[in-house]
Order: sequence, then C-alpha cells, then structure tokens
Amino acid sequence: MVLPQGWSDYMAAQGKLFCLLCDIRKESKEGMDEIPTERLKQWNRQLYEDILPGQYERSYANPAYAVGCFGSEMGKLLSAYAAEFRSAIPYVFERNMRELVIRMELFLELYSCVSTAFEEGGEPTADVVRDILYWYASDYSDVESEQRVAEMVDEKLDFALQIILQANLDSPEYLYRYGEYITDNEIRLASYINGLSQETVDLIADTFTEGYRMGFVNTGKDLSRKKTVNIRYPLGFERVVRQAVYQFQLMGLAPVIYRAGSSVFRRQGTNKVGYYGANPNQQYDYDHKEDEALFLDGQFVTRKLECLQAAFEEYKEAPKPQSAPQGTLLEAIDRSFGSFERMKNQLATAAVGLFGSGWVWLAAGPSNELVVVSTPNAGNPLREGLRPLLCIDVWEHAYYIDFRNRRADAVAALWERIDWKTVGDRYEKR
Repeated sequence: MVLPQGWSDYMAAQGKLFCLLCDIRKESKEGMDEIPTERLKQWNRQLYEDILPGQYERSYANPAYAVGCFGSEMGKLLSAYAAEFRSAIPYVFERNMRELVIRMELFLELYSCVSTAFEEGGEPTADVVRDILYWYASDYSDVESEQRVAEMVDEKLDFALQIILQANLDSPEYLYRYGEYITDNEIRLASYINGLSQETVDLIADTFTEGYRMGFVNTGKDLSRKKTVNIRYPLGFERVVRQAVYQFQLMGLAPVIYRAGSSVFRRQGTNKVGYYGANPNQQYDYDHKEDEALFLDGQFVTRKLECLQAAFEEYKEAPKPQSAPQGTLLEAIDRSFGSFERMKNQLATAAVGLFGSGWVWLAAGPSNELVVVSTPNAGNPLREGLRPLLCIDVWEHAYYIDFRNRRADAVAALWERIDWKTVGDRYEKR
C-alpha cells in the first residue's frame, strides 16, 4: 500500500531512525569501545540532528510542524509518537534489546493502523491513533515500572558505572559511548577536570560524599542501613564521579547510576533526574514534557500506580544488607579462616588492636585466598597487590559520635550492618 505523501513522509522519517539504530547495533556488536571515535561522532550527529535548532522547524517531533501537516488533534499525537520513538536511542548503546523492540513494535502498530485505514478506503482517525499510544503505555507499564525501580536499587545495572570506572578518562572521547548528545561544552568540561590535580579532584569528590554522609549524621539517620547510593551528574564530571564512587564504596555503599528518562514512562517534565548529556533543543523538551496528557485517564493512572506498587513490592528487600556471606564468598571464608566466626574474630581483633588511626581490610590475594590486612593512616591493600573487599574504618571520627572512645563496641556493631552480598559481588569480580 502506497500511503499519501504526508503520511509516507512521516513514516519514512520514523523508519529512517529505526534503520539507523539497527545499523548502529549491528556495527557495535563487539561493544562501543571498539568503534572509532569519528564513527561515534558521526552517529551522535545523525541521531540528534532532527531536533537541533534549525532542523526542528521541519521535524515531526515538533508539534507545531506536525499540526501543520496533519491538523491539530492528529498532529499532536504523531509528534508524541515521534518523541517516543526517539527515546529508543540510548538503548542501542546499552544493548537493551527489550526496550528497543518495544518501541519498534509501537512503530509497526502505528504503520499497520494507517496503512489498513487507507487500504479500506478511509483515513486513520485520531481516536484510533490515540488508543494505540494509550495501550502501549498501559500494557508496558509493568515492564517499565519494574525497570525503573530496579535501576534505583540494583547495582548490577551498571552501564554508566562501567564507563566511569573503565574508560580512559584522559581523553574525552569516552563521552560518545553513553548515547547522549555531546557538544563542545561536555568535551571542554571533561578536559578541564582532567587537567586538575588528583588532590583537587579528591577534594571535590570528598565535599560531595562527606556532605552526603553528614546529612545522615546531622539528621540522626543510620547510614549503615543503606547499601546503595544514587549518583546523578551531567556528562563530563566522570573523573570526579569515579573518585566519589571509590569514597562511597569505603562507606559500604554501592553506586546506582541511571539515565535521565526521556519516554512517556519516565519523563519528569523538563527535569533531568539521572545522568544526562547536552540538551539538543530546550524547546523539544518543553514541547513533550506533558505528552501523557494526550491519552491520560483515570484507568491509566490506576494501572500505572498498581504497576509501581508491584515493582516496589518486588524490590523492597533489595536495599537491605545481606546479613551473612553466602555461596562462593562463604566457601572462600571457610577455606581461608575455617569459619565465618573465626574470620569475624580476626577482623575485630585487628580493628580493635590497630594503634592510632587507619583501616582494617578483608582482602583477596593473587590466588583468591582471603586475608585480613591492617594499614595505618592512608594505606590500602592495593599497594601490596591485594584486592580490597571490605574495609573497617578505625579513624576516630568514624565512630566517636556514636561510641565515643569505645572502639570495640563500634566494631561489634558493624556485623549487623555489613551487606555481605556486596562483599560477595566484589569477590566474584576477579
């Protein structure tokens, strides 16, 4: 079926985006770090050029242009579709096929609806087009709610963290691996921070992490009950964020870092909640900040709330620390110490007996055997070729507010607060 010119142009524009996403996925099957920088830059331009100022005037993602082509009601809906299709871009870089397929399915449903209407001698109606978008948002609310909550608490969803920890931050080219829009501003920011001394970067990160910790202290909240910490930042700050991750890990907190939402499932007005790159066009964000209003009703609100409730119920135990080691870590503890209790005794004895200030560590050796290591002042097991898994801070400031000079009591209280799942995950990442 050959569609009328206006509809044909619209479908071709949306299809072009998905073809580009499929080409990128195919070409990057070995990972984005294998793609030449110039190719990544080319994709960055191609993926976002449609909504850049100057191009946006003739983009179907621009409601004003779409309304001019299809009329007020249909134009607004088709513009919302175009924005939703664009929300697939990051998932190609994350290798998240489920999210990509969901949006491709929406495109095929819309195309089938339009082509069928013209084949039958009529035209697609706004009500039918709205219903497709409605049921797309409703049917996948369970999947998207589960993903949204998982990203808040599951440290294994670590796409951004792997870039932060593993990329060569000396060159800002790593920024293109996120799938966000990158401009000279992000490049210059990353280059500027890379030019700072390590001492300065440490101080910036410490201001952030220590401020977070003191927020719990000053409000009388027990930070040890938490196992994760959410880090949000604009791209370019990776060197500071990397150091903050290390500092949070010393507090026993695993970072959870998620992308700012851009779909009807996660968009929060024009706010960027998560990590984010450059804004290709502020007008685009403003135009689509309330796309849900095009199909919102009481039934959908109830459905969305029920899905969120189910997702929170599923993950409600995830933020709680695991009270004892299991699996591979427990086996290693038994081999190295004889039992979990013996290991605890060795750690406690070392922590209480360390003269002055410093740290006591559970660390893994070259053959993955476990050892207890004491380091005064700023020492750490990495200097001895060991892999740190757990750290007990015996600097006085770590326990004085709650325990005064009773270090033994402070150490004894730790066993109820350590998340052994996190320690086990560190051990298994050999």
